[in-house]
Amino acid sequence: MARPKMSPSDRRSDQLNIALSPSERATIEDRAVRTGVSVTDFVRAAALSRPLKTARSNVPSFEVRHELRRIGNNLNQIARSVNAGRDLPERELAGLLQKLDTLFDDWLSDGSAYRQSRS
Repeated sequence: MARPKMSPSDRRSDQLNIALSPSERATIEDRAVRTGVSVTDFVRAAALSRPLKTARSNVPSFEVRHELRRIGNNLNQIARSVNAGRDLPERELAGLLQKLDTLFDDWLSDGSAYRQSRS
């Protein structure tokens, strides 16, 4: 089935070009990404004072990224230790895996499908 035709008043055929500084453009792009919409939709909504229908952000918070970095550092130290011929510290590894589980569960709003594939 073909897509229904739009009325001429609803078609977006006109274009508006504006000049921005690199920092202004970066700010707009960053805000659009954080909002979860395209730059075009973000600018259109802002210019027309319309509320944005935001998509759920899948970007982890600073705290989550920081904790992931710390866990990655610990995992790297464990890998170096094992590669050097030392015994695997199972308690430490189990603790790190538990932290990762907790972080991923917090990061994903509905972790049920992810949790099933992870188990």
